[in-house]
Amino acid sequence: MSDDHFAFLTPEWAEALEAAANASDAFVDAVQGVELIIEQEVAVDGLAPVRYALAFAGGRLRVHWGGVADPDVVFAQSRDTAERINRGELNAQQAFVLGKLRVSGDLERLLAAREAFSRLEGAFAVIRAHTTY
Repeated sequence: MSDDHFAFLTPEWAEALEAAANASDAFVDAVQGVELIIEQEVAVDGLAPVRYALAFAGGRLRVHWGGVADPDVVFAQSRDTAERINRGELNAQQAFVLGKLRVSGDLERLLAAREAFSRLEGAFAVIRAHTTY
């Protein structure tokens, strides 16, 4: 990755997530056969929530800025929680247990894709150093 920096929760940041995931052989191998759309909803004080969807299909990840009409699973959290997860200070399971992450939708499908989801974390770690908050 170059010296580019991306502001957290912007379309450019979302594009960088997609590129990082699809450049990871471990992620691409783990996502084979996974069909799942996870929408992230991030509450931002005084503004409309930020939405983006992570769509796993065809052995790739697509990030849809603004979300999608019918996600399989929705993760809802505050900006602070989203930042902590993105920085690697907290993972989604910890945030859920602490009541900082609400999860709705088809949890069975989410659990079936846990290997791909865990590999996604590693791929996203690549852009942490390039994210500004």
